[in-house]
Amino acid sequence: MYEMQIDSLITTIGENYVGGKKIKNNENNNSPNIVLREFTADIAIPLEMQCPKLQIRSERDERTSEISEIYQKMLEINLKFSQIEQQIYQIEMHQRGCPILDNSGKTTIIASGSLVQNYTECSECHCDYEGNLYCKSIGCPFLNCAYPLPPLPGQCCPQCGKRCLFNGRFYESGEHFSPKTCTYCLCKDGRVECSFKFPTHCPRLDCRDQELPPGECCPVCSNIDHCRFKSCSPNATCQSGKYSAVCRCKEGFFGDGQDCYDIDECLMKDNTNIEKKGKCGRGTFCINLPGSFLCKCLPGFSPILDDKTENGTKSCFDLRKSIN
Repeated sequence: MYEMQIDSLITTIGENYVGGKKIKNNENNNSPNIVLREFTADIAIPLEMQCPKLQIRSERDERTSEISEIYQKMLEINLKFSQIEQQIYQIEMHQRGCPILDNSGKTTIIASGSLVQNYTECSECHCDYEGNLYCKSIGCPFLNCAYPLPPLPGQCCPQCGKRCLFNGRFYESGEHFSPKTCTYCLCKDGRVECSFKFPTHCPRLDCRDQELPPGECCPVCSNIDHCRFKSCSPNATCQSGKYSAVCRCKEGFFGDGQDCYDIDECLMKDNTNIEKKGKCGRGTFCINLPGSFLCKCLPGFSPILDDKTENGTKSCFDLRKSIN
């Protein structure tokens, strides 16, 4: 781009200039009182030479863009190296395993990702792929019954009992009911056991407020904290009602409240996704914890940052695919 600068000098009538010198009108052969004009033009100069800072700014912008691209490539390379190091670390931990004491008191190594169960003590230990060992009581499959039967000898998990049919009505195993006043029955694995209580044999109550609940034979204390006299499982909470207290298993456990069993969330299956085990997603393995569970990445996989929950990483992606 070029810029032309024009300087002009216009003289007044009677005052003429030639070559920058003032002359008289009669000294010029031309007509008197003519107006002489003298123009001067500067040589065209490139704009970047007139404004050198523009060229410097342009070169600086180009260098900044190149540096930004190099920095971005370095970040990508560092990320790939980090993923490779993580994969190597997981493989090393996978080869090490976890030390554990056997029944004889000797230290043995169990393979990474393996689960060892002791049915004599109803305990289990899970070794993850990073060399961490998780030991606890054996988890059980969830049972959809309110009053499970205690485990059989040599077993660690309960079972649901058979229902009872009494006077045309079904009762769940472990359920108490009163068909008539002062008669108390219990459904016990398909059999009904009943007993009769005489009003004269009612226990003595040491409370001011006493009431006779509907269908009951003996009065009970009302409006007190019945949980003081109720024994619940350590994995249960006690809820006091008007006439009695109820034990309810905490979240992650099931049972009648007197006995609560840990739910093994890792045994839960989703038939819609064959790659999913328990409540953990793709590229993970599940570790059962007391009342909860933990999802961790398989060897060669990395956690998805946006898919983390209180139970660990829900899903992981294959590092080999991201590196390639």
